[in-house]
Amino acid sequence: WINLYDPIDPVSGILRAFDQPSGPGTLQPRNIGYTASWRLLIAHLKYLTHRDKNQTDAATAVAKWMLTGAEFQPPLPSGYWFTDSDRRYHSRRRVAAVSTLVAAVFFLGLGAYCVRKLLAAIDLAELCPWAAGGLDAITDWLAANLPFGDYRYVPRMVLLLASAILLTAGVGVGFGFGKYFQPKRDGTDNRATSAPRISP
Repeated sequence: WINLYDPIDPVSGILRAFDQPSGPGTLQPRNIGYTASWRLLIAHLKYLTHRDKNQTDAATAVAKWMLTGAEFQPPLPSGYWFTDSDRRYHSRRRVAAVSTLVAAVFFLGLGAYCVRKLLAAIDLAELCPWAAGGLDAITDWLAANLPFGDYRYVPRMVLLLASAILLTAGVGVGFGFGKYFQPKRDGTDNRATSAPRISP
């Protein structure tokens, strides 16, 4: 079980929960760092991209491993490969942190602009007349007791948040019930334990 990870890829990571075997035939991942890309999120799609012919990339190493059946042996730590004690691992973690912060600020600003436009376009009286009166009462109470703000969008924001919460809860409940209908694997079936695995 080969686990390739890159700190710039937020979906990947070092798998530590499988360090202790739980039974006979249990697979334990081998965590190997790989410089997939310098671009946040794009790195998740670049692990098996073929690169320079003069260095062993992940695509070549995985192909040789699966075709020959030999042990997976990337040139650690050199080329595109590194370990969690390598200097490149820590430098890529810092780049990932800065990239994440920049992306968060950008998308927060974009989201705030879009939400403001969306709230301004919502007509409560037409969309949900049964709730418009109660939400307007909330706005009046806020304006009377906290006069230092603009509360025109509060009713619309409450409606938007309530919709998001209900949608998220509905999806969660749906997936929860869906687990009960998934077929169970036979605990004595060990056929998949000998097959090569790679993640992510």
